[in-house]
Amino acid sequence: MVMTDDDMDRLPKLVNQCKPDMVYAQNVGVLHNTSVPIVMGYQTNIFNDNQIEFYREKNVQCMVASIELTKSEVDKFAQKAPLLYYVHGNPVVMTFNEQVAQGSLTDKKGYTFPVRQGTTGSTEMLYSKTIGMLQHTQDILSTNVAGLFLDLDNLDVASITQFYRDCIDGKRPRVQKRNVTIANLEKGVM
Repeated sequence: MVMTDDDMDRLPKLVNQCKPDMVYAQNVGVLHNTSVPIVMGYQTNIFNDNQIEFYREKNVQCMVASIELTKSEVDKFAQKAPLLYYVHGNPVVMTFNEQVAQGSLTDKKGYTFPVRQGTTGSTEMLYSKTIGMLQHTQDILSTNVAGLFLDLDNLDVASITQFYRDCIDGKRPRVQKRNVTIANLEKGVM
């Protein structure tokens, strides 16, 4: 999320060295510094069709809709072919360009946000709860988005992916809900 001038210079060399099929980007600075297709992440706050059109002209193959949008707001997009919907994970809600030693930060309302070390000396503050929209999978897919986005850092990737695959296939897997939220699926932020 945080890119310095040095990062901008280093990115093309790194892409040429690694030769990835795609680059996942949380920063628009990547747009001008890579020749491979790009997936724009949720932190780029894709809120409307104008942004989709802009990014498609910049070699962006798909993009994750802003996690601040409700399902009905995503449903109103005219261009859904490149759009992914964030359904599971612990999204980064703020990035500090410095290291924070604490394992969490608590706001005035008592919500506790885990923090972790990011890349190049930054700190990432995560959403206060894990987003998990498993039971809403079919409803989300009814919007005709291109796909679901699962951010499975340090989680049981195989099991969680299988749960979503089962939902896509019309099955109803049994799972225990613990400290999970559906985030802005219905209520939005405004």
